[in-house]
Amino acid sequence: MEFGLDNLRLKDISTQSAADRVTVDSALALLAGLLPPTGDQVWSTSNYNADELARLWQPVAVSTVEAQRDWKLSTEAACRTAELVENVTITENVPELRHFLAANREVIRRLEVLTGEDFTGDLSWIWIANLYDTYISEAEYFGPAFYPPRWADEQTLAVLRQANELKFSVWGHDQAYLRLRGGPLLQEITDNLIRAAKDEAGGRSLAIYSTFDTNIAIIEHSLGIFRGNWTEMMMMIYCLMSTT
Repeated sequence: MEFGLDNLRLKDISTQSAADRVTVDSALALLAGLLPPTGDQVWSTSNYNADELARLWQPVAVSTVEAQRDWKLSTEAACRTAELVENVTITENVPELRHFLAANREVIRRLEVLTGEDFTGDLSWIWIANLYDTYISEAEYFGPAFYPPRWADEQTLAVLRQANELKFSVWGHDQAYLRLRGGPLLQEITDNLIRAAKDEAGGRSLAIYSTFDTNIAIIEHSLGIFRGNWTEMMMMIYCLMSTT
């Protein structure tokens, strides 16, 4: 195993997740792979097929905080300044987003009629991007059995794909926003590394943070490593890990 994690134990790991089923499940799946049970961690040794799980998985704690107070891992955490950027400043001050909304007004109206969704709010363009997420997820899951909705023509999917790329790229235009939404997590990771360098990590050797793809884009913008093609590079990655 890479990262020197061959001999990980439960007490070596701290895992935090945004309070959402998707991110919690992502953290649990990662932990299942990192920490398969061995020895007395195998909690059932019977020969029943149902107990095969005991030889493959052990329960590992994942900490969560309700979204309104989760400033590290959720963009839904209460912050008036950040919310002003999300609801007003980004739409007004990012030329490519303004152009996208103006150029595709008719497509967006048609989507409202065909999907029954309301795309007129402040963050309507993000909900359009989320519609693309739903489409590609269902297409991947159902495979040949997937029947595209009748609105999913080539032109409409191109608009949705562009909205999806904007959902990741626009946040780099506002440095104050990056500090507010990305700063708390980056500060904790930095503090973890400093404590580890001083041999003050308290026995923890791995910190795992499970969050949303948009939050990871914000972290990448904050670090100056976002390259603009998130969909192809890392769209399905939800977990950040820092070894100490």
